[in-house]
Amino acid sequence: VGAGRDHAEVAAIRDALMRADRTAEATHSSIDTEACTQVCSGATMYVSLEPCCTQGRTPPCTTALIASRFARVVVAALDPSPMVNGKGVELLREAGVTVEVAEGETANRAKRQNNGLRKSVRTGLPFVEYKYAITLDGRVATDSGDSRWISGPESRALVHKWRSWADAVVVGAGTAGADDPTLTARGVNCERQPLRVVV
Repeated sequence: VGAGRDHAEVAAIRDALMRADRTAEATHSSIDTEACTQVCSGATMYVSLEPCCTQGRTPPCTTALIASRFARVVVAALDPSPMVNGKGVELLREAGVTVEVAEGETANRAKRQNNGLRKSVRTGLPFVEYKYAITLDGRVATDSGDSRWISGPESRALVHKWRSWADAVVVGAGTAGADDPTLTARGVNCERQPLRVVV
């Protein structure tokens, strides 16, 4: 994961080659077309976001899918980026690949999964989620200022899951001074802790 690295489609092709005991490396920079065709021809690729069709830090994913002769691509959501937004689907269809674009609940879930990208592309602003625990009578702390564990274990676990997906966790200086929060994701698989920000 990261800028300039293989997108999900190419990573999936590489994984398919490894599972098929192919020695060829499948990367954006050099895909062994013959090996990919032998393994992927006629297969279906499922993607959460429309395959890219532009040259950036990596070549277009549509090129890799077409060269590997995938028969079908199922897309959960279109990429809102102006340079893609339906063009990836169009290129695949022009190459004879059957493309299905999800609708309904599957499409809604995929859009939510990509909220950060969608917000950034459309507005230039980050996607922000606001979380707080509150009592039934509308308080976030007791009269003594104690605010630990208003919520239950299930909601705290969910918060840590959300944190593991976030780029940053932000609190006000008052909360930081009163509670000394760690602002980390705990009890979940988290490859990179979010940036801790105090406002």
